[in-house]
Amino acid sequence: MRTLHYIAALAFAFPAAAQSPRDDLAEAGITFAPYVIIDWSQNVQGGLDIEHSALRHLLSVNATIDMTRMLGWSTGKFYIDFQNQNGDAGSDSIGDYQTVGSWDADGLSQISELWFEIELAEGAWRIKVGKVDANWEFAYSELGYEFVHGSVSYPATFYLLPMYPDPAWFFNHSCDPNCGYDTDDSLVALRVIEPGQEIVYDYAMTETQRSLHAGMICRCGSPQCRGVLDFADWQNEEWVRRYGDKVTSHIAKRIARRASS
Repeated sequence: MRTLHYIAALAFAFPAAAQSPRDDLAEAGITFAPYVIIDWSQNVQGGLDIEHSALRHLLSVNATIDMTRMLGWSTGKFYIDFQNQNGDAGSDSIGDYQTVGSWDADGLSQISELWFEIELAEGAWRIKVGKVDANWEFAYSELGYEFVHGSVSYPATFYLLPMYPDPAWFFNHSCDPNCGYDTDDSLVALRVIEPGQEIVYDYAMTETQRSLHAGMICRCGSPQCRGVLDFADWQNEEWVRRYGDKVTSHIAKRIARRASS
């Protein structure tokens, strides 16, 4: 497959002045860093669709509040980031599971991060509390971030960490799940979920690579517990009968190929 890809990134700034409002806020301890990314791609060979292009954007409006400057604290800062994303994903015309762009999503308007951080022992320790995008903490690639492709910016081995497009997204596995996938990024309930009940899904709805969870032992405690997960359940007719329409797209393709062979 061959794909043409163009990207434009814009940052907002106040007109040049001796002392801008942005400078006044920065001196008071409030720093704004809004930006918008516009991304266009066209699949030109292979894949699912070579007729239509994909255009999407990501708007981020974020602010950092330095508590040392604002209130005279010895340490501490607040951070908040509002994101708006919309448009077509480049992967829709290619048919791959991994996204073409690091910011591809199904459309969102959300507070993506909201946290407070303090430093201890002259910066040797940091404590951060709130809604945090874990990739920025553990998997951020300073050089790779300038590349549009997700595997360069964010290592695939960290995919289970809560991260964009929703840092609050994180679920445990169960062999008797109460939710499944409606789209690659959208979960739906399979039965009534009571208030306070944990939301769980079957990892086999998204994974086929045993190496990702080699020897994972399940202790979900349900009567249907499989014990050791082998991520070959898409080949099990009973499992497919129960959950085959609640899996991600690449699992659905494997099921379809097996059914037609």
